[in-house]
Amino acid sequence: MKAVWWIAAQVRSNSELSVSSALRGKGYETFVPTYARVRDWSDRKKVTEAALIAGYVFVQVPLEKAHGPVVTTPGVIKIVEFGGKVAQLDEGEIERVRRVAHSSLRPEPWSYIKQNSQVKIARGALAGIRGTVLKVQENMILIVSIEMLQRSIAVHIDRSWVEPARD
Repeated sequence: MKAVWWIAAQVRSNSELSVSSALRGKGYETFVPTYARVRDWSDRKKVTEAALIAGYVFVQVPLEKAHGPVVTTPGVIKIVEFGGKVAQLDEGEIERVRRVAHSSLRPEPWSYIKQNSQVKIARGALAGIRGTVLKVQENMILIVSIEMLQRSIAVHIDRSWVEPARD
């Protein structure tokens, strides 16, 4: 059995969902974390689904097949590589993003920040997740990052859920 890894495919702007669908049609497992975005139009507001990590589709694929079928999918710009080798995403980071995206806590895109104050969520829907917390007035915001892509997502959490992370 061949090893499969999560990789990141960089895609054209606003084509994350269509590329994900096309790759699933080719038999690959994909992941595009999404959120409900409110768009203001001159006469109304409309809620649409948008990618939490814009410009990327995560694909689970054997590394030796990453370039052929994935890169030839319409909308895919390239596979993320470092030093000429396909970059393998950390399974734990993908799982953390998946849990946050599927929670009922209304995640949203967030500017990437370097790790500095690591915490662990002790209670609630995200128990066990580690991330960076920002204090914004009375609210706490948990930042979960994909380090390799320098992309982050944020979710508002209850202050009582947080405890210092101990390695």
